[in-house]
Amino acid sequence: MTINSNSTAPDALGTEHALVTVVEFTDHLCPYCLRFDKTTFSLLKQKYIDTGQVVIGARPMNTFDSATNKALARQTEEKQTP
Repeated sequence: MTINSNSTAPDALGTEHALVTVVEFTDHLCPYCLRFDKTTFSLLKQKYIDTGQVVIGARPMNTFDSATNKALARQTEEKQTP
């Protein structure tokens, strides 16, 4: 396995000669992202990345951090409203 030097993701996995590039948008707090990491990623890696068919790069998102902050702000506002 090599780092794909042509990818904009410095942590991309796979060969630079792969015909398919997958970009994973992920959030470390997302339960679906966690499920993907624990179940699907190892199969994807074994079947496609390790065989040179696919290169994958991750793009972090803060979806759940933002949602949590908004929810806490709303709860605080509701408590302060008479």
